[in-house]
Amino acid sequence: MKTYLVFKQNGEILECETSDKTLEISNYTDYNQSIKYDNYIILYNDSDNVKNITVFYFTSDAFFGDVALFKIDKTNKIQNINIETYCKKLDKIKPEPNELYYSSEEELFSFE
Repeated sequence: MKTYLVFKQNGEILECETSDKTLEISNYTDYNQSIKYDNYIILYNDSDNVKNITVFYFTSDAFFGDVALFKIDKTNKIQNINIETYCKKLDKIKPEPNELYYSSEEELFSFE
C-alpha cells in the first residue's frame, strides 16, 4: 500500500493509503481538479466554497475544500509520503533573510 496525505479545510492532516501503483486521478472522485508540481500532485475540488488554510512550501497557490497531496516519480508512480516525512521536509526550510525576527529578550525601542 502507498500512502498520501489529505489536508482538511481546518488544518488537520490525515495519512491515507491507496492500493494504486500509478496515480489515476479518476479513481479519486472526491476531487475534480489536479495540479502537478515537480514530484507532487495536488488533487482538490474547485466547487467547494471554503478556503483550505494549508500553505504548501512548494507553491503559493490557494485551494478550497479538502486537498490530497501525492508524491510521485517521473512516470507518475506513487511514492510514499507520510506526516512525519512531510514535517521533516518543512523543518529543513529556512526563513528568508528579509523576514522579520522578533525576540522577547531584546527590546529595540521603548515608549517610556
